[in-house]
Amino acid sequence: MHEIKRQRKPLRLKNWDYSSKGYYFVTICSNDRENIFGSFVGTLLACARDSIKLSNLGKIIQSNWLNIPENYKNIELDAFVIMPNHLHGILIISNRAQASSAPTISRIIRSFKSKVANQYLKLIYENNLNASGKIWQRSFHDHIIRNERSLYSIREYIEGNPENWEHDIENLINL
Repeated sequence: MHEIKRQRKPLRLKNWDYSSKGYYFVTICSNDRENIFGSFVGTLLACARDSIKLSNLGKIIQSNWLNIPENYKNIELDAFVIMPNHLHGILIISNRAQASSAPTISRIIRSFKSKVANQYLKLIYENNLNASGKIWQRSFHDHIIRNERSLYSIREYIEGNPENWEHDIENLINL
């Protein structure tokens, strides 16, 4: 009996140069949407950015996210939030890199995820932790921000994400 392989729907916009100048909203999820990046301190009704306690993995994620501009001189960071099982962030490509193979959003995210995974595996090994090294869901979601109104709306969404955790589709409690 032959297994039927489902074709994955393309996630990226066809014919768009993802190394071009612009604002990009990305969402990166944990494997199986497990709450491994952190947790909320206190009740869900009091959720706010300040009430998210990052796990060791969450701290590695935060550090590597903040280092993206160090690794890519043409990249700037805008609003971002690390939730228990996903990260939302806005990356800004300020200008096209001069290199013949300018970094794309996919390459930046792939590098970010790889660095986080390597540092986390090192932490697991050095501390003899009983933890899975499988961190990331395959791929990521992106949205090209095309105007100021969209940028403002997405920034509000990111800032309000902790307060909306109880109703967030990424919150496994809601399934």
